[in-house]
Amino acid sequence: MDFLNNKIKEFSSGKADLTKRILLLNFDELGELSDSFNKFMEYLSKDFLELKDQVMKMRGDIQVLTDSSGDLASGAERQAASTAEISNSMDDFNRIMQEIRSNIQIHSDVINRNAQNAKQLSQNLMTVIETSKIVRFRSNENLESVRTGIETVNHSVDKTLKMGGNLQEIAHRIETAGQETDRIDEILGSIQDIAESTNMLAMNASIEAAHAGDAGKGFAIVANEIRTLAETSSAAVRDISQLVISIKQRVNEAVVMAKAGAVEAEETKNLANSAGSALNTIFEDMKKSTEMIIEISELTEQQGTSIKGIRQASEQLEDISDKIRTSMDLQADGATGIGQSISTLSGSITENAGYAEKLAELAQNLQTMSERISDLIRLFVIE
Repeated sequence: MDFLNNKIKEFSSGKADLTKRILLLNFDELGELSDSFNKFMEYLSKDFLELKDQVMKMRGDIQVLTDSSGDLASGAERQAASTAEISNSMDDFNRIMQEIRSNIQIHSDVINRNAQNAKQLSQNLMTVIETSKIVRFRSNENLESVRTGIETVNHSVDKTLKMGGNLQEIAHRIETAGQETDRIDEILGSIQDIAESTNMLAMNASIEAAHAGDAGKGFAIVANEIRTLAETSSAAVRDISQLVISIKQRVNEAVVMAKAGAVEAEETKNLANSAGSALNTIFEDMKKSTEMIIEISELTEQQGTSIKGIRQASEQLEDISDKIRTSMDLQADGATGIGQSISTLSGSITENAGYAEKLAELAQNLQTMSERISDLIRLFVIE
C-alpha cells in the first residue's frame, strides 16, 4: 500500500519511474488495485515510448522540412528563370506540333487509302480463291470425264477388233461355201450329162420298141417314161444351176461386203486408236493443267492468308493513325493548356517563395515544440 501511495505521489510531483511494478502478494481488493495500476503503468510506458519515437521521427522530418524550405526558396528562383525559357520554347513547340499535325494528317489520309485498297484487294482475292476452287472442281470433273472417255474408246477398240475378226471369219466361211458351190456345179454337170445320156438311150429304146411292133409297146412306154424323167431331171438340173449361180453371186457379194466390213473395222480400229492416243494426250495435258490449277489454288489461298494479314495490319495501322491524330489533337490542346499553365506557374512560383519563408518559420516552431515534448518525456523513466 505504501508503494502504491509513493507511486501516486511521484505522478503528482511530475516525476515517475514507469519501469517499476507493484509486487502482488495477495488477490484481494488491494491486489486487484495493484494489478490494475501495473497495467496502467505498462500502457503508459508504451505510450511514452511511442511518443518518444514519434518525437524523434518528427525531429528528423522537421530537419527535412527545414532543408526543403531552403531548397524550395532557391528552387523558386531557378524556376522563375526557367519559366521564361519554357515560355519561349513553347512557342517553338506549338509551331513544330502544328507541322507534325499537318504531316500526320497527310500520312493518315495515305494510310486510309492504303487500308481501303488492301480491303478491296482482299475482296478481289477472295473472289479469285472461290473461282479457283470452282475451276479446280470442274477440272477434276473434266479429268474424270476424259478418263471415262478413254476407257470407252478402249472398249470400242476391243469390240471393233473383235468385230473385224468375226467379219474376216465370216468372209472365210462364205468363201468356203462358194468353193463348195463349185462342187455342186460339178455334180450338177454330171447329173446333166447322165440325164442327156438317159434321154438319148430312151429315144433309142423308143425307136427300137417301135420296130418291134406290138411286142415292144410295153418297152416303148417305159422308154417314154424314162425319157420324160430324164427331161424332168435335166430341167431340174438347169433350175438348180440357175439357183447355184444366184447363190454364188450372193456369196461373192457377201464376201465382198465382209471384206469391206473387215477393212472398215480395221480403219475404225485405227481411228479409235488415234482417238485414244489423242484422248491420252488430252488427259495428260488436262492432268498437268489440273495440277497447275491446284498449285495456283494453293498459292492463291496462301496469298489470301497473307493479304488477310496485310488487311488486318492496315486496319490496325489505320486505327493507330487515328489514335495518333487524336493524340496530336489532344497534345495541341494540351500545349495550349501548358502555355496557360506556365503563366499560372509563374505566379505560383512567386507565391511559393512566400510559402517557403512561412514554411521555414513553421519548421522553427515545430522544432521548439519537439524540444518541449522531449523535456516532458525526460521527467519519466520509461526504459
